[in-house]
Amino acid sequence: MDTTNSEEDGNDSVTGGYGKDDLIGGQGHDSLSGGHGDDSLSGGHGDDTLSGGYGQDRLSGGDGQDNLSGGYGHDHLSGGDEADTLTGGNGHDHLYGDIGNDSLIGGNGHDHLYGDIGNDSLIGGDGEDHLYGGNGEDSLVGGYKKDYLIGGDGNDYLNGNHGDDYLTGGEGADTFVIQKHHRGKDTIIDFTDDTDIIMLKGLSLDDVRIGSRSLEGNVVIEIKGGYSVTLLDLDDSTVINAEDFTVSR
Repeated sequence: MDTTNSEEDGNDSVTGGYGKDDLIGGQGHDSLSGGHGDDSLSGGHGDDTLSGGYGQDRLSGGDGQDNLSGGYGHDHLSGGDEADTLTGGNGHDHLYGDIGNDSLIGGNGHDHLYGDIGNDSLIGGDGEDHLYGGNGEDSLVGGYKKDYLIGGDGNDYLNGNHGDDYLTGGEGADTFVIQKHHRGKDTIIDFTDDTDIIMLKGLSLDDVRIGSRSLEGNVVIEIKGGYSVTLLDLDDSTVINAEDFTVSR
């Protein structure tokens, strides 16, 4: 393994080669690129740009507002403090926003995204993804396959997008999105009447048919075009009606 430390101060640019590289940034705004091989990149202080390249890489932003890109391979990305941008790329990646209002994009592959602390934006991309908002008011958007969205604490926005998705808002007043041209059969695990809301994007109440409550407490909402959403385990006193919906373009 080759280990490279950038200068104590200054904005440095370091590129690894073939093989396993260990690149460590310093105090400035550094640019680290792993190249080929299973690399380890650590930004340190400053607003850094880290690119894993080919291989199964581990990227850690550290302090500052960092931009991390995994590239090809099954990568592990950790933002650190402040507002970071993490992009998994190709492969089955794990992205951790840590502290700050972070932006996480899974890319291709079956990815796991963790917003952690802060008001985070999580986008799954292609593949069967798991999105965890954590603490804060988070936005979670799935992709084209079966995704699992868990908002966590805070008032979260959950949009499964295409595919048969499972959505859990967690604590707080959450917004679950039903969007025009979506395809699939979604399931909302923990809809709470008088607290959570269902947003119709590009749709109207005339496009919605609310089914009767089953013995198990489930209600199926059918959408014009063949899309449906099932609300699981509703309380006996819960009645789903127009007041549970809001309309948005």
